[in-house]
Amino acid sequence: EIQLRFGFEEIRMKTLVMMVPIITLMLALQGVVLQGSENTPTPEACGEGEVWKKCVGSSCAELTCEHPEPPNVCTLDCNYGCYCGEGFYRNSQDIASRGQCT
Repeated sequence: EIQLRFGFEEIRMKTLVMMVPIITLMLALQGVVLQGSENTPTPEACGEGEVWKKCVGSSCAELTCEHPEPPNVCTLDCNYGCYCGEGFYRNSQDIASRGQCT
C-alpha cells in the first residue's frame, strides 16, 4: 500500500511538473495577444509624404537622407506612427524627396 501511494504521488508530481511550463506558455501567449490588441494605437492623420505604419521595426521604418538605402537586417521592435512614404526620406524632422536631401 505504501508503494502504491508513492507511485500515485510520483505520477501526480510528474504531471504537475509537466503542466507548469505548458500553462506558463499559454498565459504568456495570451498576454502577447492581449497586449497587441489593447496597445495598438489608432492611425493618426499623417503629414504630406507620410504614411501610417503599424508594428514596424525602428531600423526599417523609413529611409533617411543620411541612410537612403534600406538596411540588410531590421530590428524586431514594434513601432506605430507616421513614417516617410515611398519615394520620400526623413531629413531631420522634415520629409524630402531624394533630390531635396542635403
